[in-house]
Amino acid sequence: MNARLAAVLTRTAKGDLDIVASGVLGTKATVIGEPVIAAVPGHVVDPRTLGVVKVSGIAQTGTGGPAPWSAVAKVVDLSGTAHTDAQWTRPEMEEIVYEKGHFAGDGQRFRPARCHLVSRPESTIRVFWLEDLTGAEHAPFGVDQLSEMARHLGEWSGAHRDIPDLKFALPRDLYLTRWAQPAYESRCDRLRTLDPVVLRKSYRDISLDVFAELRARLIAQNERVRTHPRGLAFGDCHVGNLFNLPGETIAVDWATLADEPIGADGGSMIGSMLLRAGLLEVLTNERALFDCYLEGLLASGWRGEHDDIRRGYFCQFGFYLVSAVGLMPVAVEHGDWSQAAMEERYAASWDEIQDLIAQVIATYPAYLAEVTELAER
Repeated sequence: MNARLAAVLTRTAKGDLDIVASGVLGTKATVIGEPVIAAVPGHVVDPRTLGVVKVSGIAQTGTGGPAPWSAVAKVVDLSGTAHTDAQWTRPEMEEIVYEKGHFAGDGQRFRPARCHLVSRPESTIRVFWLEDLTGAEHAPFGVDQLSEMARHLGEWSGAHRDIPDLKFALPRDLYLTRWAQPAYESRCDRLRTLDPVVLRKSYRDISLDVFAELRARLIAQNERVRTHPRGLAFGDCHVGNLFNLPGETIAVDWATLADEPIGADGGSMIGSMLLRAGLLEVLTNERALFDCYLEGLLASGWRGEHDDIRRGYFCQFGFYLVSAVGLMPVAVEHGDWSQAAMEERYAASWDEIQDLIAQVIATYPAYLAEVTELAER
């Protein structure tokens, strides 16, 4: 734990801890002794997030005596500056979502983590005291889990076709910001100059012209979907922000809510699994997983053109398919992405990962054919 994060947490008022413990236990409680603080594993992209920790201890209740409690504290500095990979996040939106209880208790099976308190130990510091999900199922998810989660997300997307009054302005079309990052354009240029021996480990007999055409068609489709049916989107709906408990999907990091084409969130959830262990099972079942998202939409009362949802889905799924997986060889070879980090994420050696992504890249001709057909309809 870094010194800045430790300093913030040590200034947490005793009364705030009592409020958190009471929320966890569902009854008035008083914290006894010093809580234990432990780092929560995970990769934090936004530098405004100082850290995420689990805080646990014992509290005295008025009815049942001493009881254990635990919560997860996410500490954010609103005065910080986001770098390129986090420019679509708005921590101030997350503060309002948690403090106002947006989307909590609305009966949806896709929901926010419960927030027990938003504390403000300094003028620009926010601490979100959240439900402890460290024991919940987390990424990577198997196809059965992901199928259920996709239905939950589809239901939520359908229920928010009409964007509610959220007391803050929503950004629009964040997927375009993601696709337009200069780093990806640079990697596209550098991919063509990559050592052919290195390139073939991932691309095998797939031509870079196929990659380039698929990417170009996806970008053209991105413009088209701006006119498609829209709704509220979670935004950065990658599996690292999601947890699964029996009968529900819980999301954290509500800083990327946006006005997006319907389907985008489904593409983000399913596409992000291409960067995790288990990607081939997900890829094999990709269309069935999309259909699960569509089932959730239909269950919510949505009625519309399935092609519109598939195109909306591709604006995020396509990013993972092409910009993340397709450019991974050059990103790792040139040190943009850490090889060790990739090996940890996939639970495999780099040689094994190259074999895995080669099987993803082998699907490019089929996806190119589908995207081409969608453009003609």
